[in-house]
Amino acid sequence: MKPTLLLSLLIILSSCHTLNWAKKGIEKRDIMYPEVVASICASRYNPIDSVKEVIKYLPGQTITKDSFITVNCDSLKKVSPIKIATFKIPCPSSSFRVDTFFKDVEIKTSNKGQIYLLNKTNDSLFIENNKIQNKLNKRNSQLTKAIASLILLIAFICIIIYKKIIK
Repeated sequence: MKPTLLLSLLIILSSCHTLNWAKKGIEKRDIMYPEVVASICASRYNPIDSVKEVIKYLPGQTITKDSFITVNCDSLKKVSPIKIATFKIPCPSSSFRVDTFFKDVEIKTSNKGQIYLLNKTNDSLFIENNKIQNKLNKRNSQLTKAIASLILLIAFICIIIYKKIIK
């Protein structure tokens, strides 16, 4: 009798592993040995790094510059009676543009543990939403049936009253 009672008590006590019990156990171990808990979490849910390099092109503005060449004519000054020492001769306009190429590096780090928890939460919310939707569909069908039966009952009562009035 005693071994059976002891065995059943051991089975009952060992099978009571709930979510709250697990959370408390992890919190205790985190207080006592935070390095061990952190290393286990890091090994199971290591962060994901993604590096994305994008080469971007920025066209510059076209700058047009009108230019003149100044010519010094000292030799003409001696020959000609006109006292023009320099001439400005127009040149074709020159245009230039400075374009810019640069490399944009984007590094994203995401926490796999957080993603896992969000996915689990999303799944549980999806299941809960489906349950609520099914309950609403059942209630809507019951309500539709009740309204139809009320309409039939009112019509039946109206027919009975109409027959009594005609007699």
